Amino acid sequence: MSLWKAIAHGKEHRKPYRGAPAFDRSCRPHGGCPYCERGRQYSTRKWKKVAEDTREEYLNYWEDFLIESELYEEQEEIRQQEWLIYLHNLLYDYEY
Repeated sequence: MSLWKAIAHGKEHRKPYRGAPAFDRSCRPHGGCPYCERGRQYSTRKWKKVAEDTREEYLNYWEDFLIESELYEEQEEIRQQEWLIYLHNLLYDYEY
């Protein structure tokens, strides 16, 4: 029997909602009031914060790593240039 048929025939015996709202008049179980949401989503907010902090640490680590690798590449280029200058001096500035 559907809900509307039960209501029409007087077979529906559910009690109407008369609960006292804890914080807001729209406060119901699994409600959307800020107080209920904060309480219900505490662990979710906590884990999101941990995830954001971990992500920032991860990105900072790789950013430092990339900066170090760029510096290493620049130093390697400088070494190659110095080596070429040294070879040039050996070949062309040698006095016979």
